[in-house]
Amino acid sequence: MVQPRLPSFQYCFDSLTSIHIPKMAAPKEHSHFDVMANKQVPNHVFRDFHTSVSNLIGKRRGQSSSNIFLDIAVVLLGLKPGFLFDYSAAVKPIDLQEVCRMAAQTLHEITCECNYLCSLKQKYLQCFRICQVADDLFVLNREMITCHLEEVSAQNEVVPQHIVKTDTSETESMYRPVVDASSSLTRPIIAGDDVFEKFVCMVRAASLQLTGFKGRSTDEVVALVIGEDWNVSSLFGALLGYPLVYWYCPLDGANCLELVPLSVYKVTCPIPNILGLARRTDHILYSFSLPSELEPSYHAAIQQWFARLQLIHQGIECGRVLQSLQLVRSNVTLQSVVL
Repeated sequence: MVQPRLPSFQYCFDSLTSIHIPKMAAPKEHSHFDVMANKQVPNHVFRDFHTSVSNLIGKRRGQSSSNIFLDIAVVLLGLKPGFLFDYSAAVKPIDLQEVCRMAAQTLHEITCECNYLCSLKQKYLQCFRICQVADDLFVLNREMITCHLEEVSAQNEVVPQHIVKTDTSETESMYRPVVDASSSLTRPIIAGDDVFEKFVCMVRAASLQLTGFKGRSTDEVVALVIGEDWNVSSLFGALLGYPLVYWYCPLDGANCLELVPLSVYKVTCPIPNILGLARRTDHILYSFSLPSELEPSYHAAIQQWFARLQLIHQGIECGRVLQSLQLVRSNVTLQSVVL
């Protein structure tokens, strides 16, 4: 089997219907974080964040403060290159910056309570940047987003993923992180050279703009200059760290996904009790789909992507905030799909 050009690790999944990788066994010697995880977090820590968020974006939207905190925490911890702030269209960049600062402070207080780890607070405060794409605002991990976009744009070839054997011949199933769903097609396909080149050029141009702000203060907002031939939906998928994105002609904005069976993948984790929710629920870190017909071509890539995510999760001390990750797959067929 020839694997796609992704990070050099692999994890086998027993099932795509509900996939769960348990965390590694704890070492015999308890670390500082093991001790801290058993301590009670002061009640005021998240309550203060909730109050501040409600004051900035309104009490009704402030009810989503636990999800807002986790969305920002995932970026600060390096589990996601960015997230789209879609809780309120009226939030200004300066207000979102303040929300991120409060989230960094809250994350610091939840994960550590001693001077030994006080440097983490400064790390969290310095690792995010607000990015404006048209009328939408993103919270980006400054270091992770540039590395991620460079990695995406470096995949400039169709990569053989696996060999499909038949009675008479062997054919290669190809992996490419772009699905062409243009309305001119009768069904979605793996992107051809022309479409993939447009996607790569767009990602490289966006990466270049972001790199120009790399050494500047986090107070500066990056307002991406959108090219005429850019597909903003595809760019969103790249900024959010999806393992694959859709592309369609940006001129008509239509796609060919209506009544097409789709496989929907979600990465979730339990919302910790420290956030004070009355009922047990899960937080969605990632949610993306692909045409079920193309799933065999992306199976191994999604496996490796989730394995990489799990290894990052195991490498950071975030047990209080983000517990075990789970990848869940479902099927859906819709009358129309808006990208």
